[in-house]
Amino acid sequence: MITLSVIAAMFGLLGVLFASLESARNKAEEKAATLQADLLREDLGTLLRKYLKSKPSVNTLQTLYSTPLPIYDGTGDFGILARCRPLFDRIPLSWLGLDENSKQKERFELAKALFDHLTEEAQLRDPGRLYEMLRSTLRGRRSLFGEEAWLQAPKGAMNERSFEHILDDYRFLADDPSVYTIDWKGYFLLENIDGSAQGLDRDFLAPKVVAYLYDLEPTLVKADYTPGRLNTFLESVGADKKRYKRLFQDREEPAMHCKGRITFREGQYNLSFDYLDGRIARFEFQTP
Repeated sequence: MITLSVIAAMFGLLGVLFASLESARNKAEEKAATLQADLLREDLGTLLRKYLKSKPSVNTLQTLYSTPLPIYDGTGDFGILARCRPLFDRIPLSWLGLDENSKQKERFELAKALFDHLTEEAQLRDPGRLYEMLRSTLRGRRSLFGEEAWLQAPKGAMNERSFEHILDDYRFLADDPSVYTIDWKGYFLLENIDGSAQGLDRDFLAPKVVAYLYDLEPTLVKADYTPGRLNTFLESVGADKKRYKRLFQDREEPAMHCKGRITFREGQYNLSFDYLDGRIARFEFQTP
């Protein structure tokens, strides 16, 4: 009996030991992958600049936006498969905070008109309250259940999570679940990103934004519009190509958001970043 007890205890200890070794190995792999990602962050901008070769053609960008971008090292231990999309293909929500900036009046008016259109279409009970909550956040005041909190957010701070919190607060205060029926992400760029005040990416506008800006049926745009071929599409439907011309930005290098999966040895990790003005921004690396 003593021998059996000793053997059982040994097996138990071996089980704990193997579990500890596996946990340590996983942590080491995660740390190594994180260090590799930090090194990669420095190289991604260079890799993309080489791939894009200064100002790329519309055809090059169409290929980039429609096809995952593979990046592998020579050893086969490390690789990325990322998918990119235009960064400024929708109306920046941050434009709602430009109401006191006379130089940005046209941008504010467009964002406010779109906000009014969407909230009226959804028949929101108190769109004015929602607008003030958004405006307060964009001005650097954190709103909590309709009251200004003591902790101030950075001026203009907005991202998808904070936007969703505002929707939740509004739904509670106004007892209005219809706020969730609006496809906010289809029309607005929710994150406040450096350079968003410069202008929109005319060549690659989102379909719903094209429909709104040029007073077209969304079903028509969805069926016939090809991103990268906006002029051709507008000519085919007889729309005014020069409309909102001052709101578009002609960039030397594309602005885009990329997300994907990193493979490092036997593990896989999530990755996202912006490519803007030839550099990497908002780089995020997440372990499983």
